[in-house]
Amino acid sequence: MGAGSIQVHSAQALGLAEYTHDRLVLTAEYSRWSADQESDIPLATQSLTSERAYVMVSVRATPWLQPTSYYALYFPDVRNRDGSENRQDDVTLSLRFDVMANWIVKLEGHYMSGTAGLRAPLSVTLPPPNPAQHWGVFLVRTTGYF
Repeated sequence: MGAGSIQVHSAQALGLAEYTHDRLVLTAEYSRWSADQESDIPLATQSLTSERAYVMVSVRATPWLQPTSYYALYFPDVRNRDGSENRQDDVTLSLRFDVMANWIVKLEGHYMSGTAGLRAPLSVTLPPPNPAQHWGVFLVRTTGYF
């Protein structure tokens, strides 16, 4: 098998706005990622532009509790927005507990619509053959720092 070459030219545009008042934080972000890949390897030449956005609200309810909610949207190819496999919406609710000064526990619940985020071009495993269009995930995360 012979060697080939691949050249990738990519760019990312990002816009972010954040408003903070007392214990309330409102955040919005939009980004567009473009990549042009040229190759002498068959099927390796491609051009792709993806789009991502989210809005988030967070409130420091008490010194140890911070509820957060956000909505995120993802299109891996802006030229093809139709179908569950070409879009993903993510509605998330989370609770952050500051257990101690250097220890945080976070509970997150995600409700997803669409399967675009399951596509992983550099993954060695294939995505599920017929993934559900609507799905969810619950995460528990802990962070300790010194």
